[in-house]
Formats: sequence, structure tokens, C-alpha cells
Amino acid sequence: MFLRNLETESNRTATVVRMQTHPCAGDMSLTLSIRSADPAQAKTSHMAKILIADDSRFQVQLISVYLEPKGFAVVSAGDALQTWMKALREKPEAIVLDLNMPGGTGIEVLKRLRMSDKTRHIPVVVVSGSSEPNIECTVKALGAHEFLQKPVDPSQLCEILSRLLAPLSPTKND
Repeated sequence: MFLRNLETESNRTATVVRMQTHPCAGDMSLTLSIRSADPAQAKTSHMAKILIADDSRFQVQLISVYLEPKGFAVVSAGDALQTWMKALREKPEAIVLDLNMPGGTGIEVLKRLRMSDKTRHIPVVVVSGSSEPNIECTVKALGAHEFLQKPVDPSQLCEILSRLLAPLSPTKND
């Protein structure tokens, strides 16, 4: 067990709850929890829900640890079917979609999201490690709002999500 407090960029405390090693395979898995130092603030503000669709649990955790302290609520899906079902059930404000997942490709998921009246409005950021030359043009033609090459820079992803969701934020009257 491993317990450590970290200061986030927003001066809130993030607590790493547990780090464990799988005894048989020798691989390491991280279980992370981010808690605001001010629980009252977390209850009063709306957290935009982001669906991260990636079969790499490490990638999901890496992105989650960065987005949650920035005010995003994260849900995840590990395959194409789960992504489609969670998009319908969870009604996320945005989706971060990997192209290479079990049970179908991210391209198939993107097409399905764009064909449905229930999901076509959801901004999609496609992430991929693919070296296919025209993949960015392909996914944008299918309706993705942005494309990021893996490894994903979490700060860049956060900026993109904030920009895509800005119209949802209440406007300030000066």
C-alpha cells in the first residue's frame, strides 16, 4: 500500500490511494483517487462528464488523474460495445475515443455515434497511436472534433476539452 498527498496545479490536494503489484504476472496496476481539499466546492459546481474509451487501463488512469482535479468527471469504457452503451446511458458531454479497441474499431464507434440522434451532438476527440498517413483527415471527415496522436499530452487534451465544452459553460456578465 502506498499513500501520498500531491499538490495539483489548482492547489487542491490529490491523494494517491493505492499502488499494487499483481503477484502472478509481475505487472503493476495503479488505483488512484483524487479528492478535493474543499468538498463543498465539488458539490456546488457542475462537473462535465467525459467518457474515455480506451482498452489501456493505464491510459485511462493517466488521463483521469489529470482531468478530475480540473473539474471533469470521468467514466471509462474498455471496448467498442461498452463505449456505445456508456455513451447512451451516461450521456457524457464529450468522448475521448481510442481507435484500436477490442470488439470493434473506434472508427465504427464514431460512425455509430454520428448516426444516432442521441449521440451525434457529443464532441469526440480521437486518440490513436496509428501511423496511418491520413487517419486525422479520415476521423475528422467522420465527425471527430479533434485528433491527438498517442502518447497523449494530458494538458493538451484538457485544453481541447475545455474549448469544446466552453459553449456549455455559463457566460459571465461583466
